[in-house]
Amino acid sequence: MKNQEEMKKMTKIMDLGNQASIVLYGLKDLVEDSVDRINQFAGQVESVTALSRNVHTIKGNARSASFNTISDAAHDFESLMDEQKSNLSSSLLTESFESITHEFEKHWDAAKKLGKIGGRNVIEVEISKIDQIISELKGQNFSRLHVQILLAQIAGYPIEGVVADLRAKSGELSQRIGKPQPDFDIDSGSVFFRAKYLNLLKDAFGHLVRNSLDHGVEMPDQRLKAGKPSQGKITIKIEVSAPWVYIVYKDDGQGIDLEKVKARGIEKNLIDRDVSDPRTIADLIFAKNLSTKNEVTLLSGRGIGMDAVQAIIKNDLGGDIYLDHHERNGKFLRFSIRLKLPLETIY
Repeated sequence: MKNQEEMKKMTKIMDLGNQASIVLYGLKDLVEDSVDRINQFAGQVESVTALSRNVHTIKGNARSASFNTISDAAHDFESLMDEQKSNLSSSLLTESFESITHEFEKHWDAAKKLGKIGGRNVIEVEISKIDQIISELKGQNFSRLHVQILLAQIAGYPIEGVVADLRAKSGELSQRIGKPQPDFDIDSGSVFFRAKYLNLLKDAFGHLVRNSLDHGVEMPDQRLKAGKPSQGKITIKIEVSAPWVYIVYKDDGQGIDLEKVKARGIEKNLIDRDVSDPRTIADLIFAKNLSTKNEVTLLSGRGIGMDAVQAIIKNDLGGDIYLDHHERNGKFLRFSIRLKLPLETIY
């Protein structure tokens, strides 16, 4: 039985290909950071918030990689934090977090047996990519800049690489909520991100894609009634304007439900009843623990996703995030999300 369980984990890891080590190292960082926070926990609100973000990201990233036992353990831990929010202690959190650690270690060990875990300074590159670049360099007198661009294609990751596993697994995630797999329209602008920022970007985009699937893109029948194809669409475009890298992210869903967001904001004393400016209301999606979902699911409902994205972009990457507001359609406001990242995140 144990061997069968390990074989299943190995199969899922092999399915991820070159993304496996990236996903696992990202989960490792989150697990280790969470354990450190739990060991130092003394009831601080900031620690609870940071731990909630970590575990929500672990759940989402593990689910996207089909590491379902890790995702389920994280979901159970989130439920415990909600149920025991006034009685949290380091010992309770430590005991409850052990199931996440245990499930992660099983996947880590399986990956090591497959040779998927190496040094962090090692990058996996497809041989065809190296052959192509060597072919371009042979017998040519390139400028230093041209060589730098070619080498960036080996060491760097285009945005397609950042969202590759999310894109591959979006069908499974969509199926869980009765929606077709979305189409992705990506314009990378020949930008390659540095490997050391990859896991943070993957975490941020993991939350964005799951938010689009669960909140943004409508159910197929609703889309057809609105004259849209049943399949949703996610668009990502990158532009560089020194000293910043801008990433514009949007889906073709109905937009932000201003009435629901405002109602939840009033419940949590985040906004006054007399506020009517749609932009002010829409910006509440970045507030802590604000969700328009009535039920907690494996995808969303805890109000952590967009708050986590903001924390990653601002605190970890030194950038900024804000909404570009577009046309309003009744109670809905169409929008795109603009990420502003320092130039040092790319080659």
